[in-house]
Amino acid sequence: MSLTQDCLKYLKDLIQINTTNPPGHEIQAINYIKSLFDEHGIAYKILESAPGRANIVARIKGDGSGKPVILTSHVDVVPAEATHWKTDPFSAEVIDGELYGRGAVDMKNHTAMTLAVFLKLKQDSIPLKRDVIFIALADEEAGTVYGSKWLCENHAELFNDAEYALNEGGGFSLDVDGQTFYPIGVSEKGFCWFDVIAKGTPGHGSMPHSDQAVAKLSEAALKLAQNNFKFRTEPSTTDFMQELAKSQSGLKKFFLNKIPSSSWHNLIIHKILPDKKRAKQFWNLFHNTACPTKLAAGCSYNVLPSTATLGVDGRIHPASNLDEFKSEVQNCIGPDFEIKIHLEQPPSQTEYKNDSFYNLLCQTITTADTGSRAIPFMLTGFSDSTNYRKLGIKCYGFAPVKLPAGTDFASLFHAHNERIPVKGLEFGVTALWDVVKTWCSSERL
Repeated sequence: MSLTQDCLKYLKDLIQINTTNPPGHEIQAINYIKSLFDEHGIAYKILESAPGRANIVARIKGDGSGKPVILTSHVDVVPAEATHWKTDPFSAEVIDGELYGRGAVDMKNHTAMTLAVFLKLKQDSIPLKRDVIFIALADEEAGTVYGSKWLCENHAELFNDAEYALNEGGGFSLDVDGQTFYPIGVSEKGFCWFDVIAKGTPGHGSMPHSDQAVAKLSEAALKLAQNNFKFRTEPSTTDFMQELAKSQSGLKKFFLNKIPSSSWHNLIIHKILPDKKRAKQFWNLFHNTACPTKLAAGCSYNVLPSTATLGVDGRIHPASNLDEFKSEVQNCIGPDFEIKIHLEQPPSQTEYKNDSFYNLLCQTITTADTGSRAIPFMLTGFSDSTNYRKLGIKCYGFAPVKLPAGTDFASLFHAHNERIPVKGLEFGVTALWDVVKTWCSSERL
C-alpha cells in the first residue's frame, strides 16, 4: 500500500483499540505498534510505568552526521459519551469523507502519521544522516504521569541525544477571512489542576443562613469563570497576531496588530472584534485561565454541608509561572478558601527564531498548500512537549492536517463526533514525510 493508505489503515486500527484514560491500558495500542515493528524488523523497547500503562521507543539508525529527531505522540484518549455520537466512537467509520472516532484528532492521527513515515523509512531503506526515533506514549490526557513525565525522568538515555521532536499542537490549517494559515506550535501553557474548598456552618436545609459553603463556592466559581487575570504576552503570541494582521487591511489590520498591546487589548477583545468565539480564543493567548470543571458538596437535599469543593483546570501562560498563577487565583477568589493542588506542570517554549528546522517546517507546509502562510503558535493546552523540553530537546507542534475552510478545528478536540477529513489526513502524512526525508535523508534531494 501507499504511504497515505498505510496511514489511514493505522489510524482506523488505532481508533478501534479503546485506550480511554482512565484507565488507559495503553498496552493494547502499544502491542499493535509492536506487531508492525516486528513485521518490519525494527528493534524497540516497551516500558511500562505501571501495569498496562505502556510506552514504546524505537530507533532507526543514521550515519551520525546529524543529531537525532523524535517523532512522538500519545495513544491514550479521553472518554466518549457514545449516546451523543452519530456512530460508535471506536468504530472508525468514514462518513462523507471524514473518519469518525475518539482520537481522530487527539491524537491517534499523529500516531498513525508518524508510524507510517517511520515504517516507510525502514521499508524503503532510506539512507539517513541522523537517527529517527519513534516514541508512543501513555497518559498524556491525565497529566503525563505514566507517560512522558515518567519516561523522561527514568529512561531519558533512550532518546535525550535528540536535537528536535515533532509532536501535536500545530500544523493544522486555520482559515482567517479567506487566508489560510498553518500555526506551528512553539510554546504551550502549563497546567495546574486544583480544588477550591469552601467551608460553612452545617444545618437544616429549611433554615438557610449566611454562612453556606455551597453559596460561597458558587461566588468563587463565578469569579474564576469571568477570567479577569493579568494580561501577559511573549514572542510567539505577538508574532502570531502580527502575522495574522499582515493578511488584513484597514481597521482589521490595525486592531489585530494592537491586540498584543496592554493598552488596547481589553477594548479590542471585548468591544470591537465581531466574532466573539474567536475573540475568546485570542483572549486565552494572553492570560492565565482557571476554568471550573467539577463540583462536589452535600449528602442530602435537606442538609447544609459544612464543605463544598470546586475542581478547577488552571492553565499557566509561558510569561507566568506556577507561583504567580497560584497567587493570582487566591487574589481572585479571596483568602477564605483553601486551595489544594493535585497536579501541575510548568509552561514551556522553544526558541524558534532563526532556527533551521522551524524554517523547514514552514517552508514544507506552505509549499504543500500554495498561498498559505506558516505562523508561530502557542498551544493553550498542554502536551508531552514540556517534558521533552526539560531535557533540552527542541519540540515543535507539527501534526499537519488540511481542513475545509471554516472548520473550527479546536472544537473537535474532546468533543462528540470527533473526526478528521480523510483527504486532510493524507495531506498531513505527505507533508510530514517530506519534512522527515528532507531533514534526515543523506540522499541528494
